[in-house]
Amino acid sequence: MKCVIAVAALVAIAAGACNKDITVSSQADINTVNACTKFQGDVTIDGHEEGIAGLGALSMDNIQQITGDLIIQNLYGLQTVSLGQLNSTGSLKILNNTNVYKVAIPKLAKVTDFQVITNPNLKELTYSNITTVNNFQIIDTY
Repeated sequence: MKCVIAVAALVAIAAGACNKDITVSSQADINTVNACTKFQGDVTIDGHEEGIAGLGALSMDNIQQITGDLIIQNLYGLQTVSLGQLNSTGSLKILNNTNVYKVAIPKLAKVTDFQVITNPNLKELTYSNITTVNNFQIIDTY
């Protein structure tokens, strides 16, 4: 698996994929973002995108920094989110994912805007290392 990520990282860097805004529309897009350790731009993962609507688990455990925003929204089949190495991002918005029950962002330390809104089945939210945040909201969740 590490070899696949390393090759994907080289391809992503060579193609400039780590330096632009992206609206994810497939698992391949998720893999491209995850191949970057630093992503310079916004990452939007929206269930209204046809190719991503049925996503049940979102795992981006390689990426460490997103200089723009990370938005995960309207994924009604999504059950788990794992951002195991993410330590900083502009905004992190997890919005309207009605079946998500677990979100893990254990290394997140710096975030401008942290919003977890309308995730009514969320039972486990791991974010214990946040030291810098300007706006922190957990609404209609749990």
